[in-house]
Amino acid sequence: MDARDPDRIDLNLLKVFAAVMTERNVGRAAQRLGMTQAGASNALRRLRRIFDDELFLRTPRGVEPTTRAAEIWPGISAALGQMRAALTPATPFDPCTVTGEVGIGVTEIAELVMGPAIVRHLQAEAPGLAPRFHHIDRRDAARALDDGEIWLALGMLPDPPPRITRIFLRRDPLLTLVPDGLDIDTVPPDPRDGPEALPLISLDAFAAAPHVLVSATGSAQGVMDRALADLGRERRLLAVASTLPGAAEIAACAGALLTAVGPTAFTIARRGGFTVMRPPAELNPQPARLALMFHRRDEGLPAHRWLRTEITRLARTI
Repeated sequence: MDARDPDRIDLNLLKVFAAVMTERNVGRAAQRLGMTQAGASNALRRLRRIFDDELFLRTPRGVEPTTRAAEIWPGISAALGQMRAALTPATPFDPCTVTGEVGIGVTEIAELVMGPAIVRHLQAEAPGLAPRFHHIDRRDAARALDDGEIWLALGMLPDPPPRITRIFLRRDPLLTLVPDGLDIDTVPPDPRDGPEALPLISLDAFAAAPHVLVSATGSAQGVMDRALADLGRERRLLAVASTLPGAAEIAACAGALLTAVGPTAFTIARRGGFTVMRPPAELNPQPARLALMFHRRDEGLPAHRWLRTEITRLARTI
């Protein structure tokens, strides 16, 4: 008998593989599945024979997947998800009675923009469903969805692999926070902008003022720096902060400009200490696009479908 024959593989082995991939620890994977660690280890031995690969290598903190394990994981994850969806009773989903936790991956900006609205909405419509926000970034959103750590990912996220769906929820302009006490030159208002338009900072004033940049990686090149470079200009970068709240504190204390996505700029300004203005028109920064990503294996689950529909609607009303 060929152990690699798909028709003869024990599907419980694939559940063990999925649990170890998610937990990165054989003991925790066994607990998750309600089995002994010896049983999980035996299942891994059988899997190693089937795939002719070690699959997982020991580390001081647990185990890490081999290249082969990482290659087969998306297919196994999708297959298990489709089985769960197929076996889920086709009963109407009632958000009022559902209970449990749901993992939502968020970038820092997405959490500031969407987090409060999601919590308020679930309190009203699905009080038994508790969101658990996990920090993600552009580099690990797809992995977190693959591993089942999260159901949904929210943020300014890159093109995903084919197994993951991405939907754009909204487009927001980049706006500049001007700290109280900093005198900054603006250009005369354009009557076509209407009386509600925010003040527009002049290019010379923007380039001459001190700035704080937000970069989780520590990069000193942001969207505005690239736009200025296209015009043969540069700005005076005072500091690079790793988080938006930290950047706001630095900008307020140092009297520096801070450019952020529209809704987050207004959130910071409401707390006091800043005025929101538009960056120079010559820079023409492209709007930031907030995206929702999810794994296709989960899209048929009633609770998943309801939650992503509600989040999509919320994003477009904020």
